[in-house]
Amino acid sequence: MSKVKQPKSKIFFEQFEALYYFHGSSQNWEMTNFHVHDQHEILLFLSHGSSLEIGNRLYLPKPGDLFFINHKEYHRTRGVPGKLYERYVLQFAPAFLRRFPPLLAMVSLCILKIVRRILSTA
Repeated sequence: MSKVKQPKSKIFFEQFEALYYFHGSSQNWEMTNFHVHDQHEILLFLSHGSSLEIGNRLYLPKPGDLFFINHKEYHRTRGVPGKLYERYVLQFAPAFLRRFPPLLAMVSLCILKIVRRILSTA
């Protein structure tokens, strides 16, 4: 992890549903500005070479690395030009954890199974 500087004027708000899921890949992915949203985010990296910035921290994740990003915490991701950036993304409103405590356990088990599958094929 290293420190980066980003002016807060470059942060934009992104609106999602209370529960959002994405699995896929993007070629030449680059989020030029930081964004923030009302949901917590769990991000599982499946490919090499991408970067994740959360606030002023820079991470260079490897396949199988898992991040929990708090709601309203500004962040962005970038892939490597010419390569696929593959990931799982799960976003959920903080209220889900208060109303459905078993949801956290269920999500945790699902993520653990995915990570084990990835690591067993690597």
